[in-house]
Amino acid sequence: MADKNSETFDKNSDKNDQNVDGNKENTAMLVDEEHWQACRETIRERNRFMFKNSLMSDVHFSVGISDETAERETRNVPAHKYVLAISSPVFFAMFYGRLAETQDTVEIPDSDYECFVEFLRFLYCDEVNFTIDIVMGVNYLAKKYIVPALEKKCIAFIEEAVDASNVFKLLSYARKYKDESVEKICWEFLDSDTVEAVNSEFFCQVDKEVIRELLTRDTLHAKEIELFLAIKKWAETQNLEGNDEASNDELTKESVNEVVNLIRYPLMSQREFAEHVAKSRLLRHEDVINMFLKFNDTLEDNTVLPFSQVPRRGYYRCSLWEHVYDTLDIETWDVDTSRMPNSLTFSSNCNILLCGVGLYGSDNNNDSYMFEVYVTDEDDTVLLQSEGSFSCHSQCFAYDVIFNKPVKVHKNVWYTIMATVDGPRGVYGGQSVAKATGLDLTTDEISCGPVRFLFRDLNVGGRIPNIYNHYSGLLYFLR
Repeated sequence: MADKNSETFDKNSDKNDQNVDGNKENTAMLVDEEHWQACRETIRERNRFMFKNSLMSDVHFSVGISDETAERETRNVPAHKYVLAISSPVFFAMFYGRLAETQDTVEIPDSDYECFVEFLRFLYCDEVNFTIDIVMGVNYLAKKYIVPALEKKCIAFIEEAVDASNVFKLLSYARKYKDESVEKICWEFLDSDTVEAVNSEFFCQVDKEVIRELLTRDTLHAKEIELFLAIKKWAETQNLEGNDEASNDELTKESVNEVVNLIRYPLMSQREFAEHVAKSRLLRHEDVINMFLKFNDTLEDNTVLPFSQVPRRGYYRCSLWEHVYDTLDIETWDVDTSRMPNSLTFSSNCNILLCGVGLYGSDNNNDSYMFEVYVTDEDDTVLLQSEGSFSCHSQCFAYDVIFNKPVKVHKNVWYTIMATVDGPRGVYGGQSVAKATGLDLTTDEISCGPVRFLFRDLNVGGRIPNIYNHYSGLLYFLR
């Protein structure tokens, strides 16, 4: 019977969600059933029942509804001062402080209805229903009303949800709300997954200031031709190609030229420039001619190109091995080692973003490999699972596997990478850089750029510790 009553009251509460104007009819409807408190055993259940409920409410909030096609409309949300005041010091001061609010209705001009309702849901129920479109608005309210527990949930959701399809949308929201911490999350993701992000649908809606900041970054992991093609699509989508037919607004053309000049054309090949850039009409005719002169080493010494020639660094690489070995030359192997799980445990002396690993393949251009990679922390919590394939295309043996999302690595914390590579017999790393210098066999230390890594428990299926390994290196960004 209790469950049945609970279901009845929950339905009533759902109906009340659809009409939260705080009228007496709603109140009467909600108290038709006697002893509604008795069928809710916990304070959370009773609070959930009172959420957006005009029963016993002593304050209302007037909140706007998002609608870009009409004037701002508002809806009234009933609430209870006591619940709000015990959750937020700002609400406590507003309702019980020396300058307490005396009006029955409080205007909320800086929030949308959906964001404010989810904010209240957390105050009442310790629950929140996030989406990419509202999480930044909820986070703004959590900061404004000093609710740090909700802030943490917002950031955790953003870190988990950010991907190539929504990173520019999140970045736009972060800039709107002036949230530097979320901006940093977005830029770190863009550094590691640049190409997929600039090819996303939302990229064409990004404003010029974001584009300009993107293209000035030295840490992007992308070729200049890939960036140019994305910018070309961005300009075409906004009808801003820079030619006479695209726009009559000369200021607009000038702003587009400012953006396309941030592409580092000297880093392209002459073929890439000729096939894509020269035909696009996005660059000035004079700059196109000068670029061809540069490609052919005939550009006059006193001619200064308006394009940066500094290579984008992308990620750092920590190489693990001095030598590679063909598995067919290793007599101790009597099984197909390519299918053996292979672990690598490491820590670093500073915070980094692990964006991928290098895996060994073979020097046969016809070979291809399937891989599955897990990253876990000291508590064996899985932080990332990534799977895919790579094909051999050169004699470099090692191939970069970029994760679909970078993993935050905290300094002096041990992490383990577990990889299974399925494919033909290939090469393995051997004779680690650290061992070659006479360091401890059980804990290797390698300095890579500004970061010092410690390694331990190097093994291949537990068989030959510290000698042979799937991994050619770690790929990372600084945080």
